[in-house]
Amino acid sequence: MITSQGDNQLPTAVFPRLAKPSKDSKKLIEFTEHFFFKPFPWQQNVDYMLFMENEDGNLYDVGITVSRQNGKTQGVLWPFALFCAAVLGKKVVYSAHRGDVVQETFELFKMMCSKDFGDGELHKVTRKIRSAQGQEKITFKNGGVIKFYTRTRMGSIGTSNDIIIIDEAQYLTEEQMSAISPTTVASLLQPQMIYAGTSPNYDELGDPFRSIRDAAREGSTTSAWIEWTSDHIEEREGDVERLNPSYGLLITPNAIQKERERLSPETFATQHLNYWSDKAKSRKLFFPSDYSDTIDKGPPDSLGQHCYGVKVSSDGSMAALAEAAKDKDGEVYFQLVDYKNTGSGYKWIADYISERDVNAPVLLDGRSGCDAAIEKLSSAGVSENVKRIPMSDAAASASVFYGKIKDSSARHPKQPTLEAVMNASVKRAIGNYGGWGFWLEGGSPDVSIIDACGLAVYQASTVEEVEEQEVFAGWV
Repeated sequence: MITSQGDNQLPTAVFPRLAKPSKDSKKLIEFTEHFFFKPFPWQQNVDYMLFMENEDGNLYDVGITVSRQNGKTQGVLWPFALFCAAVLGKKVVYSAHRGDVVQETFELFKMMCSKDFGDGELHKVTRKIRSAQGQEKITFKNGGVIKFYTRTRMGSIGTSNDIIIIDEAQYLTEEQMSAISPTTVASLLQPQMIYAGTSPNYDELGDPFRSIRDAAREGSTTSAWIEWTSDHIEEREGDVERLNPSYGLLITPNAIQKERERLSPETFATQHLNYWSDKAKSRKLFFPSDYSDTIDKGPPDSLGQHCYGVKVSSDGSMAALAEAAKDKDGEVYFQLVDYKNTGSGYKWIADYISERDVNAPVLLDGRSGCDAAIEKLSSAGVSENVKRIPMSDAAASASVFYGKIKDSSARHPKQPTLEAVMNASVKRAIGNYGGWGFWLEGGSPDVSIIDACGLAVYQASTVEEVEEQEVFAGWV
């Protein structure tokens, strides 16, 4: 481990201890100096870790966390991606949360692989550059490839990748992680995941990044971790210099002072001291005390227009149906009707709704299976008020459902399956404008259950006229 040029070049924690540098890590440092710039000692320490092997001879998955603007992308991830593809012949995926970061990375690599960059060394080993939007890829003559993806497209990266780089890992969600993970299993060479980012803010979705950190710190045999972090939220003398290894090189004292004046102490600690807040661990949306007051022995004698929510799971294997209606005072009653495997089709949904009201409003949501469900509803005569929900309304339905549970203005029967889902619910980001939906810690039971209830409650909440109808069938 390099220790020169000040103590801030050493991480505050590293798991496991850095081993003797490998030949590939030394070559990466030489490559970085030749094609980018001479890496700082702290960046060289990270380079060593990227090629560390565990006792089984497999490369560790590696997590890297350091405060913003220290150069983890430009000085570590970019050289590593290009070196692994152009020199080692690896199939590499580079992913970031923001599209402009992905595009900037591709444009830089594209320029570096042109005949006009330097003496054309990289151009000589480049086979093809594909610039089509959403399909950016650079292929090298040794078989190496770099593909560029935003996080929303990660489910389509394929299964023949050797290295997947997750930049801005503090924004990585459980749902995105679920889409990424299976793609490494079929890799013919050593599959490796690289996560790099800052500490998640308390309102950011960073559970997978935190899980990698926790696993490495607890002695994982497959995940390694290197960090420059603070264990306290208040700034102490010397913290900025000690926890920012590029302080005085890429980060100026003047810039830090402006941030102190602009940001709250907690945000400053998160962004510039890399403080990992315990608040970010507690994103659980519901507790039993939240919905104990909303459990009702039965609905009133009559309810208004019945509304239905149908959610098909992300893989299309399961479907949930929920119903909701308002009483004359505007209070919403809802229940989970059923949750079934789609292998038997969607006829049960169409039958249930058509037997009650063929004109009932129905909201559907799901990446796959919705078309088949709509077709069945149409065949049963339920078609006039069937709508596939847009993304903006999907976020709104989650928000409305959450609010009504929290303020006890929605009633439901005691349903253990529904309560289990509510107990496990956390937020997941929807779109790029602050919208959110439900996600489940651990992934089971299926989030489709609460999504369907949210759709039904949202639909019932927006119904203007309250026409008396029969109460729900099968209220527990």
